[in-house]
Amino acid sequence: MQSRQVVEHLVFWLPIVGGLLLGSIAANEWYSGAKVNAVWFGFAGIVCFLAVAAVQLQRALETPNSTDRSKEASIAQIRAYVHPNDGDVLFEADGRPTVSISIKNTGQTPAFKLTWIAKFVLASGADGPEFSFDPNEIKTPVTLPPGGVLSYKYKFEIWSENFNRLLEKREAFIFAIGEIRYTDAFDVQRYTDYRLISSGKYANGSGISPGKFGTYVTGNNSN
Repeated sequence: MQSRQVVEHLVFWLPIVGGLLLGSIAANEWYSGAKVNAVWFGFAGIVCFLAVAAVQLQRALETPNSTDRSKEASIAQIRAYVHPNDGDVLFEADGRPTVSISIKNTGQTPAFKLTWIAKFVLASGADGPEFSFDPNEIKTPVTLPPGGVLSYKYKFEIWSENFNRLLEKREAFIFAIGEIRYTDAFDVQRYTDYRLISSGKYANGSGISPGKFGTYVTGNNSN
């Protein structure tokens, strides 16, 4: 780091020193009557000063503006952040599970034009389901204020005791899959894609409590 600073100082000062030296020589040559030599030495001195200006301009272009960095940091501090907040799996008296997910705006400004698609599926194995959302599904945009929460609940229509055995043996899992889209207060489009996993009322050995959802290893992205 120190050697780089030394080189930078040399790159900056050597052309200046060279320009001053050549300027002095040009002046002496001019007053000595050697005006042709004076012109050439003077031209060389000007080139040195132009080199300094070029180096400074390059540094200015390569160095991010501190005002821009400060603005970006301020935006990151107060912009909207919408992510899954909680998730539950509750088995009803009829044996069918009711699943729920909530999302929350943890930022300091509203999330505008927010749309949210939430789906729940039972999939065999821990590799996760092959799943995609219907692009034509109607989505009603809402505004989610700072600290605001939205919840969605779903009860599986078809369920059998065999599904419980698969959950208990970790041969199947309940997945919560969602897409969140919104615009922050600075008119930037944001997204949150999530994929959560649960073993229902059984422990799955991964630290996720029974009856709760945890983050799956893939499918979770946001900006």
